[in-house]
Amino acid sequence: MTTYDVAVSSLKEKLLESASKVSEQEYTTLPARITNTKDYEKLQCVSVEVLIQDLYETKGQVEAGTIKLEKVFVNLPRFGGWKFRFPVSVGDPVTLYWSRKDLSRYLDGFGDVVTQQVNDVAGLEDCFVKLEGGTRKNHNNPSLTNLEIEGKSTKITVTPSGDISTTTSGNIKCTAQGSYDITASHLTVNNGTTIKGNLTVEGDTTTQGTTTSEGVVNANAGVYASTYAGLGGGSASFAVDMDINGTVTINGVVVNTHIHTDAEGRPTGAME
Repeated sequence: MTTYDVAVSSLKEKLLESASKVSEQEYTTLPARITNTKDYEKLQCVSVEVLIQDLYETKGQVEAGTIKLEKVFVNLPRFGGWKFRFPVSVGDPVTLYWSRKDLSRYLDGFGDVVTQQVNDVAGLEDCFVKLEGGTRKNHNNPSLTNLEIEGKSTKITVTPSGDISTTTSGNIKCTAQGSYDITASHLTVNNGTTIKGNLTVEGDTTTQGTTTSEGVVNANAGVYASTYAGLGGGSASFAVDMDINGTVTINGVVVNTHIHTDAEGRPTGAME
């Protein structure tokens, strides 16, 4: 039977002290939630509170205060030169994993080997945070088949058949120091497109709408068009020879076999 000296400290303090001692001996994993993120970007640590509270018997059943821990290190994936950085928020459910040994010297270093007495054991603070957690009523709503990454304004879905879809209310930006190569059976762009550099098309180009050029159009081969006029229907100018196999009409007059006339209307001969 445990006796509490309430004259020295409060019952709640004693219960928390007792809970800590039990925790050091028994806890391996427990659900928790993040209560503060001020140390996350600098130390990769967060403050948490354990979501399972122990009850201790006095004259009646008394609930111990929630165990709260400060600057608990968050284990994020890191291997082969790759680093994964995940955002966190206050209230996120997480899982605490306790160590069998004291972690303080190791976590204060750079990941090198540290030494400690063989009888040194872990305390309540010697645990890691993993960004995983939830309950049967508060979970990720997983799919049986699809791989999904979802945030407040973005969702990426990969299906077993290989379909990949990205939905976002923001912008998508890709920056590559090298080339950007797209290979597909067909590419569809549903909206306006701005190209700030040069555009080289090695295949045929078909335009079903109007093509407008603010600069000069250089054609190294022939230009085929059913009609041609200058800007706004203005005069057209050609600085090369023209071979015309069809009918040429100037101001409504066909000039293919046009015969010039003199001032009195007498023919002077055909166009040469």
